[in-house]
Amino acid sequence: MQREPRGFQYGLEPLRRKSDWELQELRQTLARLNTEIAAQTQTVQQYEDRLSVATKDIARQQGKSQIIHIDKQFIAHTYIAHQMQLLALARKALTQLETNRDQTIQNLHRLQKFADGLEEHREEEVKDYTQVLEKVSIAEADDAWLRGIHWKAAQ
Repeated sequence: MQREPRGFQYGLEPLRRKSDWELQELRQTLARLNTEIAAQTQTVQQYEDRLSVATKDIARQQGKSQIIHIDKQFIAHTYIAHQMQLLALARKALTQLETNRDQTIQNLHRLQKFADGLEEHREEEVKDYTQVLEKVSIAEADDAWLRGIHWKAAQ
């Protein structure tokens, strides 16, 4: 972003500022989603670990004992079923968070492209305005020089 010449006013400045604010908001949303995804991934991993431990414990107990304890197996299988439900819900929540993150990234790219286009347009406008100022300055210098010549000739 180059420095604006004195007197320059960009007509699309409110739109440019609004897009900057929206970009900042999307970046904050993306950061929040990434934090939530990390936490949810950890939750999924915890459920997977619990399920794995419970499954191994049941297999180990069944291998040790010749007697089948229906009540203990029922409790263990109920626990495993509950852990599987929790794991499925956690994975579904993680998938939803990842979908939201992907959508936010798409929106961020789209808005960044728009903001870049606005900035490019603004820089072109500054360049055009600077050229107009230079032409006016040159014309004023020429007029002053011609007046100086005319004034010297008149004396």
